[in-house]
Amino acid sequence: MRGLGETNTEVMRRHLKGKEFKIMKKLEEYQNMRKLHREGRRKKGMLTIGIVGYTNVGKSSLLNFLTGK
Repeated sequence: MRGLGETNTEVMRRHLKGKEFKIMKKLEEYQNMRKLHREGRRKKGMLTIGIVGYTNVGKSSLLNFLTGK
């Protein structure tokens, strides 16, 4: 007598677990890269700023003026 082997559900579950592992690995690599970049900027004394405001009030124009572009 033979066994039934893997069901379609089991095959799909195994396939999805493999995909999940790859995605989690990529996410971890990305998080490590971001951490290194953040630490590098901090060591160089770079500031992070945000320009916020309503639509069409000149945020991009202000940034271009401040950066000389």
